[in-house]
Amino acid sequence: MQNSRNCSPHLWSFGRYAESVAESLEEIITRLAGDKQVVLVGHSGGGVLAAIIAQRSPQVTELITLAAPLDTDSWTSSHGYSPLFDSINPAQLPVSQHNLKQLHIIGDKDSEVTSQHQMAYLSRYPEARRISLVGVNHQLEGLSTQDWLKLITRERQTLGCD
Repeated sequence: MQNSRNCSPHLWSFGRYAESVAESLEEIITRLAGDKQVVLVGHSGGGVLAAIIAQRSPQVTELITLAAPLDTDSWTSSHGYSPLFDSINPAQLPVSQHNLKQLHIIGDKDSEVTSQHQMAYLSRYPEARRISLVGVNHQLEGLSTQDWLKLITRERQTLGCD
């Protein structure tokens, strides 16, 4: 990957959520989905990218994040990380104007991503569902795959998703 002309250390660090990254993922999703509706699911940084894409793509009808720092400025600041100066912060994007159903899951044992790192984003989407799971850490340990599938299925039904 380090020899790829489109992938650089800058994108691994300060630009991990850059416009070019979001655009390339959105292009792939659009190509694969065709005219179908899309449900995006992302863990941690993947959840950040899913939120960026979901907010601007009407093709995305559902967004599910797991342990995602949806306010990346709050996340970097609270941990003393370098600012992601060439990245999009989902908490600062215009509010999505399409009907986007959202479910955001964090664990109460997650010291990497806390509710503080989601507050600014979630305050703009009062209809979004947020769940904090007892005993679950950032690596999502504490629940089996079957438990995760049951939880997400149940919560999608609560949101009125098919």
